[in-house]
Amino acid sequence: MADSTKPGLNGKAIFVSRAREESPELCRVLESEGAKLITEPLLRFAAPEDTTSIDVALQNLAEFDWWVLTSRHAVEFAALRGRVLKRSLKELAGQVRIGAIGSATSRAAQAAGLQVSYAAHEQSSAGLAAELALSLAGKRVLLLRSNLADSSLPQALAKSGSQVTDLIAYYTLGPDDATKARLESLDWGGVDSAIFFSPSAIQNLALAVGPERWKVLANSLLAVAIGATTAEALRQSGVPRCVQAQQPSLEEIIAALHAGLAISPSHKIMGAQRS
Repeated sequence: MADSTKPGLNGKAIFVSRAREESPELCRVLESEGAKLITEPLLRFAAPEDTTSIDVALQNLAEFDWWVLTSRHAVEFAALRGRVLKRSLKELAGQVRIGAIGSATSRAAQAAGLQVSYAAHEQSSAGLAAELALSLAGKRVLLLRSNLADSSLPQALAKSGSQVTDLIAYYTLGPDDATKARLESLDWGGVDSAIFFSPSAIQNLALAVGPERWKVLANSLLAVAIGATTAEALRQSGVPRCVQAQQPSLEEIIAALHAGLAISPSHKIMGAQRS
């Protein structure tokens, strides 16, 4: 139920850059506040063609001290390989310690039977590396990540003295042709705000609508960025109106949206801030 102390989103057209089933609670709350919801997945995910290195790493997890999980998709694709290998992730993990970035990653790991030893307070690769620097010094660390993941995490871990094995567990792809067609035909002039969860989603939308239309779109709507990296990507993409949810929680995303649409630029609420 919407909070009656807030102005609500009655009649506001909100674009969520995910399929509804990926963020069902967010969509439910937005609609409960009267928002007109538009949901389109700007990312797709696929397993690598050659999974030999991943399978070897999973079957030899006992050789590592830590397994650091950076996304729920990494958990899902590892679980998929586990099923192929006819072994659960819990069985494969054994005594290896699990580090996770973000509450969604932690929940996915726990649902897969893994015991998370440490969940980063700052929901970013840099945050986890900084928080675990002493614990990971001299340790053997496994990373299973997207092909688009940047090098900051393995570099930071290596700098702290970790022995890092960094493997591609899945590929992050752009939207399919049907989604692109819907994005192109959407009346973006009627969209009040768009919620972005990653830099890749921003890039894929810009590619789907074309440079000229993106320029108009970027200057017309309020963008809600989940995390500092996404906020910086929006700035680099020429989006002047942007608010940032510091954490990917439902409460902070809704707070950021309210802050951007209804509250003065200097106001901060529940971790939401103007970028």
